[in-house]
Amino acid sequence: MITKLSLMIHKIVAKTESRFTLNGIFLTNKETVATDSHRLTRVKHLAPADKMDKHVVLKSADAAQLSKMAGKNPVEITSANQTDISFKSDGLNVTFEPLEGRFPDYERCVPRSDQQQDWTCITFDPKYMKDLMEIHAAADGRVRMYVHPNNPNSHPNILESAREDGQDVQSLLMPIREAVGYQSRRYAV
Repeated sequence: MITKLSLMIHKIVAKTESRFTLNGIFLTNKETVATDSHRLTRVKHLAPADKMDKHVVLKSADAAQLSKMAGKNPVEITSANQTDISFKSDGLNVTFEPLEGRFPDYERCVPRSDQQQDWTCITFDPKYMKDLMEIHAAADGRVRMYVHPNNPNSHPNILESAREDGQDVQSLLMPIREAVGYQSRRYAV
C-alpha cells in the first residue's frame, strides 16, 4: 500500500531533462525514493507491495495525479512491470507508463544504521522550521547550519543567512535535555 505521503515526494524530483530518471519517483516493494541529486527523500510503505515484480520509476506528473487520487486512503499497486504500472484506490483503477532507464544506486548515499552511533539526532518541529526558513529565504535563500562538533548537548545549533545589503539573520536552535543515557539530542526552536 502506498500512502499520499509516499507520493508527495514527487515535489523534490529533478526538473532537468538531461537526467530523466531523476524526473520521477522510484517505487520498490518497500519504499518510494525521489532525488534531484542534491536532496534525497525516501518513504517506507505501510505494507510491502508484493504485486511488484520490478522496481519502476513513476513520472512526477503521474505521482502528483496519484497523490490527489489517494487522499486519505492508501493506494494499492495491482501490477508493475517495465511497460506499465497499475494502481487501485476506492474502486478506481489507473495505469501509467513508467520512465525508462535505471534509477541511481541511492543506497550508497544513505548511511547504514551501524554508522550512525556517533551522530547527534536533531528533532525539529516542521511548523517552526517553515517559519524560520521563510525568514531566512527572505534574506538570501541560502541557509547555513552550524552544529557544535564537541558538545552538541550544551550548545545551540545556529542557522545563518546574509543579505547583500549587509543585513544578517541568525537563528539559534536550543537543545532540549533528554533522559540520562539517551543517546540522541533533540533541538527545539
